[in-house]
Amino acid sequence: MRLSRVLCLLVPFALLAGGCSGGKKKVDCTGTVNLDGKPLAGGIVKFIYPSGKAADNQQAEITNGEFSLKKAPASENVKVVVDTASLSTIGTVDDIKRKILDLKAKKQSLIDQAKKFNQPADTAQIDEEIAKAEADEKKVKAMGGKPPVVPKIYQDEKTSPLTITIKEGTLDPIELKGK
Repeated sequence: MRLSRVLCLLVPFALLAGGCSGGKKKVDCTGTVNLDGKPLAGGIVKFIYPSGKAADNQQAEITNGEFSLKKAPASENVKVVVDTASLSTIGTVDDIKRKILDLKAKKQSLIDQAKKFNQPADTAQIDEEIAKAEADEKKVKAMGGKPPVVPKIYQDEKTSPLTITIKEGTLDPIELKGK
């Protein structure tokens, strides 16, 4: 008799615990983003899940039109937003080259100043800035010399008409129209 009472109390808790830990299946997937039929050189692709839970939402960096997600919740009708705004602050290849030249001149000035006082020059921060600018230059060159321009409609979850099914493996291409 006691055992049945204990089981009656424990079974509902076991069912609740099992339901809480289930969740959606997690998948690894890859995909492509094209603008007017050509791979989008760079940016961020964001996936806004219909659950409305911020924890479900995912994002991935786009490089040469490709992205990958690891352990993303499998789901249908996931809203797609493509953001290239962060790339627009980088500038063109010419802008970046000028920045690199300015940074190298600043570094040389720091070295010359340190020599006057027989001190070692601390150029670590400037070296990091130069390395970042050189990486940006490489990225922009890969984009054809300037960051891509994605129409605003695709950059906001309220206006983006794009949806996708997140599943294991290769996803359907994300096609953007710029014209």
